[in-house]
Amino acid sequence: VRPDWWRIRPRGRAVGAVVVAVVAVTGLGAVVAAGPAWVRWPIAVAAGVVNAWCWHRVVDATARTVVVPRRPFAVVALAGILAVVVGGAAAGFAVAVAVEDDRVPTPRATPFAASDGPPILVVKGFNSRWDGLERQWVAGDFRIRRFSYSGSDGQGRGRPYGRSATHARIDTLAVRMREQVAALARTTGEPVGIVAESEGALVALTYLLGTPDAPVDAIVVLSPLVSPGRVSYPAPGRVGWGVAAGGLLDAVGAVVERLGPVTVRSDTPLFRSIVEQAPLLQGLLRCRAPGVRALAVLPVDTGLAAPLPARVRIPFVVRPAFHGGLLGDGVTARLIARTLRGQPVDTETGWGAAERGVQALASPWQVPSLVPSLEPAWSDRPAPDDCPALRRALADLLR
Repeated sequence: VRPDWWRIRPRGRAVGAVVVAVVAVTGLGAVVAAGPAWVRWPIAVAAGVVNAWCWHRVVDATARTVVVPRRPFAVVALAGILAVVVGGAAAGFAVAVAVEDDRVPTPRATPFAASDGPPILVVKGFNSRWDGLERQWVAGDFRIRRFSYSGSDGQGRGRPYGRSATHARIDTLAVRMREQVAALARTTGEPVGIVAESEGALVALTYLLGTPDAPVDAIVVLSPLVSPGRVSYPAPGRVGWGVAAGGLLDAVGAVVERLGPVTVRSDTPLFRSIVEQAPLLQGLLRCRAPGVRALAVLPVDTGLAAPLPARVRIPFVVRPAFHGGLLGDGVTARLIARTLRGQPVDTETGWGAAERGVQALASPWQVPSLVPSLEPAWSDRPAPDDCPALRRALADLLR
């Protein structure tokens, strides 16, 4: 609007117009995302009119503003936003790690020989680590084993692992889970139950749907990713959809890595495998493994992860929690125990409506999903809703 934009201090009515635009886009966009098809065009037109009116006020206010010399308001504001985004991400990871390190250790699990409860495999999420001690991660009389992202020893027991072990490819980790589940089933002579969280849910469902004869009778997934791989980044040195965004992601990731304890890069094997196998992974919560009891427990903030419509077609319950915070929740513990023991679970709660509301309001601010036909790497992948073809493709992937 003006060549001296970087020195302009926003006027009150310009700031008010921006606030109105944000509220209008959020609210009207939520109606477009969650409402019936016939309302989309009229609501979109209304949103456009509101947005145009807001732009008119911002431009008019900016044109009339008296510039204060040598005060770079806009530059300082942009730098502040960047600091909040990058520094906030690093701080969030650092706080999560600090909370994990300061948490009172979970009690040791009951030894196998002292229990006759059902065997279960507990799978933690991204950036977790394990010292090799079996602990009572799930309440109740269960014979508990922890899944190791580093693989198993000669006796089929999981090895201790560090945070970097969780950065391996999804298919690699699913094969390791196959080995550890098979060993646990042989040891106990019974089918195994699986309780998996976040990244662990991706691994567990990939293993289960890609292993037709898996010795598993129940699975509970906590904080699963409802629609992973909605965008694409080319592998390093290649050109394709998302090449610029992938470069920016690496730049932000490098800063986050220096400020915090987490490595986040577009070429991390875990993220690379999610991009490559996106159509398969998007179908994990839409398809069920025959003969296996399944339950997904979603935190309310799941609505922030992907736009409507949410395609979760296995039984699910919504809990008032944040991503990755369900394993220690008392109500969730009862849901886990009932599912593992084959008892009925009430999936109707008031929190489901809250989660859908969060998802509707977040939908206007989501990055649009890449149309699968535009990504050459996805051309031979079945549609996420084609469950028989998806199970065959996962079986081929895990061979």
